[in-house]
Amino acid sequence: MVKRPGAGPIVAALALGAWLGAALFFSLVVAPAAFRSLGSIAVAGILVRNTLPAIFDAGMVAGLLLLWLGAGGERSRPRLIRLACGIGVAGCCAVAEFGVVWHLDQLRARLATPIETLAPSDPSRIAFDHLHSLSVGLLGVAMILALVGIILLVRSGLASAVSPE
Repeated sequence: MVKRPGAGPIVAALALGAWLGAALFFSLVVAPAAFRSLGSIAVAGILVRNTLPAIFDAGMVAGLLLLWLGAGGERSRPRLIRLACGIGVAGCCAVAEFGVVWHLDQLRARLATPIETLAPSDPSRIAFDHLHSLSVGLLGVAMILALVGIILLVRSGLASAVSPE
């Protein structure tokens, strides 16, 4: 007997997939191209900084959609992992945007010179590099969790679409 899976998991998978594609495109194409071709590290940094909120906001929405629309179904380990992935994607993006990026902005505001002019051993440069690494790491973890969430949604969708009879 063929059962129709609910639209919720499909919408959640599509939202996660769209966000993951945008995040990958930003990370692998936009940010590196900005730093290679804009001629100024400061201008490239401003472009990347002004683009990041859209990536993080969309990640929070996609993670919350996974929580809301992907929460149904069987009570099993895959369902719990899907929920954890939704919390993780939304949480990583929220911490990155409202915590790490905020601290980066505060650090930049206190400096009299651009970050790239500071010596690598300068405490402000070290703090910036640490916060930047943290931001990149949070985005990377969120992308991995989104991929796991998509895989689990697709697997549960395929399993529920056809039942033995």
